Amino acid sequence: MSTSALITGKLWRAPEARTSSKTGKPFAVANVREQATWWQVTAFDEAADDLLKLEAGDAISISGPFRAEVYAKDGSEPRVSFRIIVDRIASPRLGKHKPKAEKARGREVADTSWATP
Repeated sequence: MSTSALITGKLWRAPEARTSSKTGKPFAVANVREQATWWQVTAFDEAADDLLKLEAGDAISISGPFRAEVYAKDGSEPRVSFRIIVDRIASPRLGKHKPKAEKARGREVADTSWATP
């Protein structure tokens, strides 16, 4: 069982492209600030491509499984680190996640397929 989260915040700095040393598979990493909480973000495949189109300061929403880890540096106060793997990503800069209106039986219906896991 995994726990999922939906976070909304701003990119702290530009996302970075990386490659797995074990599999050679490309991925992207970024840091997102959600109010007073920092998230370490990892994205693969199409989500990585989308993440790499963004810049520092861009607004972003991400959903996916997450982990919270407690750590303490050199005997200091314990802190919590949050990590999320991107399932879905949305940002005004990407523009492709805006719902489209469709005609259904004579009335307009919003396309929410992008919001369904």
